Amino acid sequence: MSQIRFSIFFAATVLAAATLRADTIVTYPAGTILENIAIAPAGDLFVSDLGSGALFRISPGGSSQVFGRVPGPLAGVALNTDGTVVAASGTRLYRFARDGTPTLVTDIAGAGFLNGLTLFSRKPAGLSPSARKGIKPIRRMTELAIGAL
Repeated sequence: MSQIRFSIFFAATVLAAATLRADTIVTYPAGTILENIAIAPAGDLFVSDLGSGALFRISPGGSSQVFGRVPGPLAGVALNTDGTVVAASGTRLYRFARDGTPTLVTDIAGAGFLNGLTLFSRKPAGLSPSARKGIKPIRRMTELAIGAL
């Protein structure tokens, strides 16, 4: 990298660091284990709680409410193209309706602990088992989760 390019890059980095700031928008009690986050187009945040199985919905203004809850831990979270939320819990995949009601889509026996859910496109999705490395495409499960679009 040339000296001029480095200087411009360095100046831009310093300027960005000086103008960006982080604010606390909501706090949770000690023992809450926030695991994954998905950002809705309107700015709402969907955050999973690994410890309680709760899915929190946080408004851009900072109000937080339990959007839905599943039995057991809740880890990976992704937004579906239809605005619903898909989340991984242990070896199970849930789809949350717009009112927060969870529906069990499938249970993948022997999958380990599923986490890191990402919707790449309409099909397929990837699940990253925490116990193993890598992203596993799971077409059948995704088709069940997101339905016919």
